[in-house]
Amino acid sequence: MLSPAEGAETAGSSILYYAVADAAEAQRTLAAEGVTFQEEARHVATAGGKDIWLAICRDSEGNLLGLMSERNS
Repeated sequence: MLSPAEGAETAGSSILYYAVADAAEAQRTLAAEGVTFQEEARHVATAGGKDIWLAICRDSEGNLLGLMSERNS
C-alpha cells in the first residue's frame, strides 16, 4: 500500500506500508534490534470486519515505513 506524503517531514516521498501478521509483535522485534518508531502500534481503523493496526518507523535512509496488520473484529 502507498499513501501520499503528510506534512513537511514527508515532503517529496511516500510511505511504504508492509503487511505483517501482527504490527505490535513486528514492532517489538524490530525495536529489540534498535529500530526507532515514530508511532507505536495502534488500532487505526475498522474495515470489512477487520481491525487495522499500524506502527510507523524509519528505514536506514530516514524514509517512513508502515507496518500494517489486520485482526478480526
